[in-house]
Amino acid sequence: MIYGIQKTSFVDCPGVPSKGIPPSLCTVLFFGGCNLRCPYCHNKDIVLKNTKPFDVKEVFELLKSRKHLVEWVCISGGEPTVYEDKLLSFLKSLKTMNFKIKLDTNGINPSVVKDISNFVDYFAIDIKTVDYSYCNHKDGLFKVVKTILYLHKTNKPFILRTTYYPPFVNEYFILYMLDILSNLNIKHIDWYLNPFDNKNVLEEKAKAYPSTTKDDIKKLLENIEMPSYIHIYY
Repeated sequence: MIYGIQKTSFVDCPGVPSKGIPPSLCTVLFFGGCNLRCPYCHNKDIVLKNTKPFDVKEVFELLKSRKHLVEWVCISGGEPTVYEDKLLSFLKSLKTMNFKIKLDTNGINPSVVKDISNFVDYFAIDIKTVDYSYCNHKDGLFKVVKTILYLHKTNKPFILRTTYYPPFVNEYFILYMLDILSNLNIKHIDWYLNPFDNKNVLEEKAKAYPSTTKDDIKKLLENIEMPSYIHIYY
């Protein structure tokens, strides 16, 4: 289930500014496997389960030993929600240890997000592109929006994230998403745009595109009028 561990991270729990949740030091657990195949994914070995999984008991022992150092655990991947009931059981156990939990998800398993929501302090939802067939999924964006709407209606804090991979993300994509988000009637949305790194990717074809930078993101957004309820970070 868990194919990677980063004992200390200063960036994986950025908080939810609109909800008053500050950035936090955390331990990151990478769950293997994924229900998407994004060419630019930088966690190739985790997605393809190329490494030996950790013993869950040993993971809990590690977390217990670090309780005095970190109060947050980031559940990442891969895609954690593919583990469904096993993930729910794991989160319940983490909560008995009084950890705060942030969970990264691609959002295309809204039913699982609903099941685990009570045991997660906030979510990070990745929005990949408009057409999810490029990630080997037919109706991914519809399910992502369904997940966002559920979290909004239940007042569960979340942030949105997008990697600036040029074949997937452009001005049209940003405008398309703004149009969708405007119809959800959410007062504040925190949206993190991250650069793309072409060095360690899932598919070789992604290396044909140059890595993007924060300056590239700034240029992407310069001609777009951002609504006041959308807070962009990069």
